[in-house]
Amino acid sequence: MCLDISKPLTKDNGAILEINTMPESYLNFYPILGKQREYVANTYIKELLKENICKKYVVIGQSKDDIPTLLRRKWIIKKEDTVGEVVQERYYINGMLMNVQEERWRAFESIKCNALLDVIVIHHRDWDDVKQYGLGFDHINTIFITKDMSTNKEYMKILKRYKRMKLIDNIKKI
Repeated sequence: MCLDISKPLTKDNGAILEINTMPESYLNFYPILGKQREYVANTYIKELLKENICKKYVVIGQSKDDIPTLLRRKWIIKKEDTVGEVVQERYYINGMLMNVQEERWRAFESIKCNALLDVIVIHHRDWDDVKQYGLGFDHINTIFITKDMSTNKEYMKILKRYKRMKLIDNIKKI
């Protein structure tokens, strides 16, 4: 707090105050006396995320039907689900264009921030898209690959390795 804004901040003219919105959390992690409780942060984050049930799907390849319709027809996405989709630099919610970003990673970040989505679908045209932009998530519920893209043994081997590492739950051909 500054006493006089026309003068620089010094010992005589005020002080800088830090406002901590959760000071007790630091005391829980690293108390002065007693044992450290670093697990408290993990517990806190788990409680915050336990209601987060958003399914994350990645589609590699092109289909004649649009992807959400195809996945609804195969009973993977329910009719009442709110679906967010990234196709190239475009960001859709339930088929309605929400935004066009200059860069694809911005569209990825925009869609991940939307807490109202039940399903997020990231659509890559081919393996070059995947190589350039990445799969988009740390953990993926299901990767859907078109039949023509699934013939590439090298990339399929990489996806299967990710599945063994439990970064991908399912790999399906569509």
